[in-house]
Amino acid sequence: MRAPWSELVEYLRFRGFVAVADLARRFEVSEVTARRYLKRLGALPDVRLVPGGAVSLQPALRQVFGQSILMGLERNRGEKLALAAFAASLIEYGETIFIDSGSTCYYLVRALPENRNLTVITHSLDVAVAAKSLRGVRVICPGGEVDDVLNIFAGPLAERQFASFYADRAFLGAGSIDVRSGTHESTLVEVPLKNLLNRNSRRSYLVADSTKFSRHANFGSIGFGDLRTILTTEAADRATVEALRAAGVEVVVAPYAKP
Repeated sequence: MRAPWSELVEYLRFRGFVAVADLARRFEVSEVTARRYLKRLGALPDVRLVPGGAVSLQPALRQVFGQSILMGLERNRGEKLALAAFAASLIEYGETIFIDSGSTCYYLVRALPENRNLTVITHSLDVAVAAKSLRGVRVICPGGEVDDVLNIFAGPLAERQFASFYADRAFLGAGSIDVRSGTHESTLVEVPLKNLLNRNSRRSYLVADSTKFSRHANFGSIGFGDLRTILTTEAADRATVEALRAAGVEVVVAPYAKP
């Protein structure tokens, strides 16, 4: 397949180093085409070509990101990118938005328009780092203890801060979605934070790729009585989407062409 330029750059910065064989395998192209990709990457000011590959002079994202988001960045990547772009298109000029942690929320930040006078409030260090590089985006983080696994501010101090923050929109992730009860998480520390973001926003969206409907997480989080809108894609199981709608949940399906 032909690799979009943005995906080439992000792949290199995620890994820190790529070889010809890496690019050929990842983007399903010949080694001749992969060498052309390397030549293009080598024109970037923060990239150096080395024999057989390219090195990013920025810290590799696999060294920067928390383990939780790192594990999800490559999983179901294409669908998450499409979902993130659709979610970003809903944001209007001058809005204040809550953005949750997780890989899809990270991709959402990368899809935010610049120079739109936006304020991003997040407890995710990964999201904050991505947001602060955008022009016209103000970033606010709560205090609290940094969770080493999730790479988020968490605990009572973060919760007290979020209780006093309000936003036009919230974009939330979830460990899984159960059609009978609502969202579930894999760790308890996330539950009060997600509920605060959901409650203190004028509009709230759960951004969920299709895999969230078939996974299982242990701790109940936002129940269907409080869940407002689920954003997913055409890859989601149609029967599950209709079951959610029958339960009174608004489900918005973003276009997505399966590869």
